[in-house]
Amino acid sequence: MYLCCTQKLLKQLKEDPHPMDHPSGRLATWTCKGVVYQRKRFVLALNRETMLAVVVIGAPGGGLRERLAQGVEAGLRRFGVSQDDAEAEAQLMRVASFAKNSDRSILGSLNDLASSLLIYMDDSYDGSTASLLHLSHKLSQTPHCRRNPTWAYESIDALFETTPVDDRTPSLRLVDSGWDA
Repeated sequence: MYLCCTQKLLKQLKEDPHPMDHPSGRLATWTCKGVVYQRKRFVLALNRETMLAVVVIGAPGGGLRERLAQGVEAGLRRFGVSQDDAEAEAQLMRVASFAKNSDRSILGSLNDLASSLLIYMDDSYDGSTASLLHLSHKLSQTPHCRRNPTWAYESIDALFETTPVDDRTPSLRLVDSGWDA
């Protein structure tokens, strides 16, 4: 598994990037970016295969893999992935290698999510891990244009052969305004 970080994040983490070989795991490649909110550092990670988003506290950098592993496991469980599969992916995250991001397309999606994250944090971040998990889930419900499938839960269902769960309704809905056309 690889954590493909922006150059700025790699420098903050004081990690040397490794060349990417053949990553293991179903969620093999993650793109990560640092986000600052109210003088606190966070890391936003986006999985290339599923568009699953995970937000964790960024400092101290030494425990980043463990925090991401916990976020990945919780995120997958929330989308209906079995405990065994979620734990297996989390275990791979704990030993993930750092690499330099080279995919500008996924970085564009990550930058869009980072902007949304700051808005969502103003609305609902209370400093707890639970609120970070909630924000991660909310970001994972964001549709990604020009990606197939568009929704993270569709990719997760296909990759892990899960049964859809009820609380995954997309965050964007068309609402009947009551106006007659």
